Amino acid sequence: MSDDAKGRYADKETPPEQAEEEGPPEEYRVLFAAAEYGRADIVASADAALKEKLAPGEDLAEALGAARNDDDASLLEKACSSNKVDAVRALLRVGAIPAASTPVAWLEEGSACRAAAHAELMQQVALGDAGRVTKLLALLGSIPRLSDAATFGGDSPLHR
Repeated sequence: MSDDAKGRYADKETPPEQAEEEGPPEEYRVLFAAAEYGRADIVASADAALKEKLAPGEDLAEALGAARNDDDASLLEKACSSNKVDAVRALLRVGAIPAASTPVAWLEEGSACRAAAHAELMQQVALGDAGRVTKLLALLGSIPRLSDAATFGGDSPLHR
């Protein structure tokens, strides 16, 4: 290395190696930031990047559902607490549904996040995805209410 190229590492032949940061992979940090700021586009791209890094046989939806930040919040909980419904929809679309044994408090009655989760439930019922339906029912409670569904042009999901 020439003296000019050494720059601030003049006393060393090569710059010091960067220590790898501890904690979750960068894609998880990106997903939590996207959830907080409502960036559905970034959710989709980080999801695709994370899919490439998973070990063979590891389920992406399970990994995303189990992801937690420093506050022990899930991706979906972070998006809901930030009231970023587009991010909630994107996370539900990729299967980032945290495991729950009882309905979660952060999906408040009448909230837009609850309506988005209910709409995803209806879509998964129509697609016949029993695994996702089960997870969504655990989040929402076993008795979905029609008032949870967002109305579109005055019609409920039953009018479609």
